[in-house]
Amino acid sequence: MPTPTFVSATNMIKGVVAVETAINISDFRQGWTNEKIFIEDKVGSPTGFVYNFLAASTCTITGEITSALSAVLGVAFGTAETIANSVSGYGVTTGGFYMDDIEISQSRGALATATVNFTKHPDIT
Repeated sequence: MPTPTFVSATNMIKGVVAVETAINISDFRQGWTNEKIFIEDKVGSPTGFVYNFLAASTCTITGEITSALSAVLGVAFGTAETIANSVSGYGVTTGGFYMDDIEISQSRGALATATVNFTKHPDIT
């Protein structure tokens, strides 16, 4: 019988790290992108790629609304937002998060929820 391996939980994170304004977060997701430009040979087969160095970070916050429906996260289109749970890295260490869209859901017998999507570009503050 193999010997069991125990994993230390020292650096593991459970749940959502920080509280955001006017929303009880059930899910926080953040991702990073940097578009590739493919180089092709004379018949159109890819032979390599380069990054266009327009890195961006996106994040989505979902949860129950804990304030007025119009005050979730205190966000407004065109205004840079500070996201308490965001991670700075992967080539996107500066810039502000700007709201792409927000969706509010209300249904009988359930708490009102919101999903908010943001994008951050390093050169846009």
